[in-house]
Amino acid sequence: DGTYTWLETVAERVVQDGEVVRLQTASREINERIAIEQALAQNEERYRTVVESTLDGIILADQQSLQVIDANPAFVALTGLTLDELLTVTLFDLLVDSREVLERNLQGMEKDSRGSIAEYECRQPSGQTVTLELNARVISFRGRDVICATARNVTTRKKAERLERDRLLAMELVAKGQPLETTFRHLVTMVERQRPDLECSFLLADDSLATVGDRAAVRTGYMLAIQTTPDT
Repeated sequence: DGTYTWLETVAERVVQDGEVVRLQTASREINERIAIEQALAQNEERYRTVVESTLDGIILADQQSLQVIDANPAFVALTGLTLDELLTVTLFDLLVDSREVLERNLQGMEKDSRGSIAEYECRQPSGQTVTLELNARVISFRGRDVICATARNVTTRKKAERLERDRLLAMELVAKGQPLETTFRHLVTMVERQRPDLECSFLLADDSLATVGDRAAVRTGYMLAIQTTPDT
């Protein structure tokens, strides 16, 4: 119909045997983010209306100190904190990435630049860690330069990407005839990374449960469990 749509595209290399075999790309529509930036440039009342209704997390922080200035309900939900709690912390406190990374990616930005797109780990009060993709730019707000960032929870996407990399590596280990211990250790790590609440082990045994595989990939507790005679 002749209308334009803003898209943001992220690409990641897929490496096999030390060589890049393809690029995985993901694109998303960012019309809401552009509308927020335009609304903020026009007047604060319109900014508030747009920000409160958007599904993306929005956060404003002082560029020098990274002190949180404002956040919309969607961003508050991502962190697990209340808005009042957010306003007492800095991005150094909120994100578990190193101070050097935050200083380089956020404090080092210049106004009117293309901004910074990066992923950061955010630890919620419950102890759970989520991966946030922040798309940040420097803008003018109430007479000073601040960082305006849109945030999305990409934890599920990152797990899926890691699972695909692990799957390819498992196939590569089998194809190259690597020792069973190496393959099993990788598979155990692969499962437990996806399900941190589980402990996984592999055991090769004959009909009498006599171990015929490499015991190095089996946890001590698991061996004790199968060697103990049940009471019932």
